[in-house]
Amino acid sequence: MTNELPWEKGWDHKIDEEKAIACLEELDYEYGIRGITWFLIFGSLLGAVRDGGPIPGDDDIDIVVFQKDRNKIKLANDAMRDRGFWVPEKEDGMVERDEVYIKDRQKIEAWVFHDDGDYYSYDVCQPNITYPKRFFDNLTKINFGSILCNIPVESKELLELMYGSTWTTPIKGYACHQF
Repeated sequence: MTNELPWEKGWDHKIDEEKAIACLEELDYEYGIRGITWFLIFGSLLGAVRDGGPIPGDDDIDIVVFQKDRNKIKLANDAMRDRGFWVPEKEDGMVERDEVYIKDRQKIEAWVFHDDGDYYSYDVCQPNITYPKRFFDNLTKINFGSILCNIPVESKELLELMYGSTWTTPIKGYACHQF
């Protein structure tokens, strides 16, 4: 692929559901043995709740991890590299707001939520984007394709906050979604 950003090395910008889920299963294992809590967010949460898996035409899988687990995440990153994943670091242009895992041309983006009192923030470049902690106090499980994933119990309310009251209606051509 030409004109790749350094942290996008080897990414196709489209999901192959079978390969993407296999990558997520590997990450789930490495996070799980280290006690790292993660759950689906953004378009992946939307796809899980509305479609039962990735949104057709989406480009990656989005999850959340917590800043408090940063040291454990660094250990998991080493293990993911040993599994053949491209896991960029700061010298590759990454910032502290997320972790990226790329393998088999599939990308998982782990957004790192920072504790800001009653809210979580995830992007130091956009500090006005925050989410009330209450959405993430309780998690439940949902099928995301062939893997069982954590999601917030109040996912529908969170999705309405993120995408508006019409979140259940797919929008053709929205963002990267090509359906």
